[in-house]
Amino acid sequence: MEPVMKKIYFFLVFQILFFSVNCKISNEDSAVYKLPKLSLLDWNGEEISFQDFDGKILVIDVWATWCTPCEKSVPVIEKLHTSAGSDIVFLGINTDTDKSPEEIEAKAKSWKMSYTSLLDTHHVFIDIFQLEGLPSFLVFSKKGNLIYKQVGIQPSDFPGLKARLETWKTID
Repeated sequence: MEPVMKKIYFFLVFQILFFSVNCKISNEDSAVYKLPKLSLLDWNGEEISFQDFDGKILVIDVWATWCTPCEKSVPVIEKLHTSAGSDIVFLGINTDTDKSPEEIEAKAKSWKMSYTSLLDTHHVFIDIFQLEGLPSFLVFSKKGNLIYKQVGIQPSDFPGLKARLETWKTID
């Protein structure tokens, strides 16, 4: 490799590493991304507040009935849910604006989604966290700070996410 090319190569590698490190949500920044004081209805019409889960780790799956990648992510999230234990709460947030609660519940059951799902027909949650794709997977610490965010979940993500479960349990 020529000396000039070698310098360019190392410069590019440095830039990639520098920017990828800065894209991670750090503990100092996570206070900016707090779980909102927000209540949403489930498909039975029951109001559920995020503050009901204070002191627990909260995993949120943002999804829609029309979203094929959302359907494919449910088995992965279900495996995490069943292996997580009682100190981690899983919630879905459905973003459909043109479906009845009964249609949303039927779709969730057909996908074998066992965790509770809330309805966000006005996209309040999406707007607060500026979510740009579905499914979106967010994890909040026991103190309500956003500690992890991922758009799209693949079966190959399961081992890494499962390993993170134990780490998430140690974060306040």
